[in-house]
Amino acid sequence: GSPVKTVFHIQKGDINAWEGKPRVAYSTKDKKYLVTWYGDTAGKVGTLVGRFYDDAGNPIGSEFDALSSSGDTVWDLSTLWYDPVGDVFIQAYEARPANVGIQARLARIKGNGQALPIIDVSKGQALSDYSPRSTGKPGVEYCVISENKPATGPTQLLIRRVNATSGSVGNTRIFDINATPMAIAYNSTYDQYLMAYRKGLDTWGVILDPGCNNSIFNPFLIRKDSWGGFLDYNPNSKTYGLLLGEQNSAANVFIKMSSAGNIMSSTVVFPDANTAGVNGNFTSGIRPNILDGTFGIISSQDYILMRFIPKI
Repeated sequence: GSPVKTVFHIQKGDINAWEGKPRVAYSTKDKKYLVTWYGDTAGKVGTLVGRFYDDAGNPIGSEFDALSSSGDTVWDLSTLWYDPVGDVFIQAYEARPANVGIQARLARIKGNGQALPIIDVSKGQALSDYSPRSTGKPGVEYCVISENKPATGPTQLLIRRVNATSGSVGNTRIFDINATPMAIAYNSTYDQYLMAYRKGLDTWGVILDPGCNNSIFNPFLIRKDSWGGFLDYNPNSKTYGLLLGEQNSAANVFIKMSSAGNIMSSTVVFPDANTAGVNGNFTSGIRPNILDGTFGIISSQDYILMRFIPKI
């Protein structure tokens, strides 16, 4: 758990600019990191910004606009991940292009920094798709989950498959109504997916088949009175790790699950959200340590103090 490098600035920002939602992923092919965030660059406001770093944390080149076309105002960002087969970084994001409404889109950034054409996962109307999350089978498919708020009727939880080679988008599946997507992870051991979502005040899960379309098992309750949801899979231990926020206390809970979705353990990991002067734990994250089968988790206290727990 000891840092290998002192803290350094990636983007110092402008007091008049809106910078946030940093994400990072590692290229096993090129041995470098890509950091993305929403912000301003190259005369564009509210775009997806990217910058590469080497293994030692040194910048490679300058920051760049990670979107292949203009007109998007970027809001929420999914977890950034790397597809080693296509040598491409994948980022689902919420877009709000002028006079169009809210849309779920997929950005793809090559290892050389080239921004590939944006994929429209769900075309927007007024009050359309947002909060998209993505994962996928490298070189084969990307699965994107998002929420749809039609002008009339209940909110819908959508699932859509994207062909990793052609970029073509498959049919939209309305998985559930009055439900919100949290996270989705690909299980490389059994070639399936686990999706976590919120229904009411509770966190639910479902195992999806290749193609992320059909449910292998019935949906199951993971934890009552919870929110957030950061999920990943560790092929070494063949387990999922899920980091949630508690609805009543805003503490963070780490849940370890088997490949079948059975809960193996549940631990309160950041319990200090109700102490004096502390309002909550925010901006959480989780990654697998594939060398020993454990997970590393982070959570920020009141957006001012970042905590990290390794090997959980």
